[in-house]
Amino acid sequence: MRHRSVHLPRSLVMLSLGSMLIVALSGCGLLQSIGGSNTDYYPSNLPHSTPAVATFQGCPPQGQGGDPLLNTLENRTDDTPVNGYRVTDISTVMTIPTTPQVEGVNRSAWSSADAKRIALYEGTAVRTTGWGVAARKGGPTAANCMSDTNRDWYLWIGTGAGDAPITTMVVVVTPRVAQNRPGWTDYTMRRLVGQVVRVSGWLVYDQEPPAFLANDRVTAWEIQPVMHLETLSQNQWINLDLLPFGSRISGTPQPGTPAPSGTVTPVIPITPTSGS
Repeated sequence: MRHRSVHLPRSLVMLSLGSMLIVALSGCGLLQSIGGSNTDYYPSNLPHSTPAVATFQGCPPQGQGGDPLLNTLENRTDDTPVNGYRVTDISTVMTIPTTPQVEGVNRSAWSSADAKRIALYEGTAVRTTGWGVAARKGGPTAANCMSDTNRDWYLWIGTGAGDAPITTMVVVVTPRVAQNRPGWTDYTMRRLVGQVVRVSGWLVYDQEPPAFLANDRVTAWEIQPVMHLETLSQNQWINLDLLPFGSRISGTPQPGTPAPSGTVTPVIPITPTSGS
């Protein structure tokens, strides 16, 4: 049997290609439009507030072991007014200048020049929007006094849903903040993978990350601790601070409900790991 080839009109072919190009290009600014980013520049003269810290379940702000100065920054619990966060595109946050020579070095041994360079940005309040591409609950850390129960959650966020973790930045949910965020359950953290997430928190330079994290991020700059988490549903931002994922989202699987058939949630396995 002979098969006759079908020839589409040239005008129709060009229209289809043009439509595909428009769709592709419109996606480039998706995060900027839904995230409400007001800048593609992160200035070095933003306000720096003094971290509010306290002992948490017997663990002092400086933690136990590791770098006490870094631990103190990671263990802060103070918030800032909504308008105090610098709303910034995630690609801009990921390109804030880094200082590779201090990575793996205790802050007490930093040169004054390196410390000043990092201090330009560290401790500023930032809000950014990205796709959750991976999540992991860490093991005991020095900042948490090597506790087996009080552990950080690590979330990799990037510019696209299919980004590899090594091309993204890390934001960290700490137990000191999570204790006052009933919506931040383990279920919620896992379900943020594949979602558009808006993150508000404090910028910190993590020069002593856990081993699993050191080579799986694009920058040493992190948002840690995270102070607020939101996810996008039906063109509306859903605040996850008070209610777990799915509680106010129509059609979203509730805890204990399997994901739809064919859905793959790339959650990085949970394994006990030491580090900051």
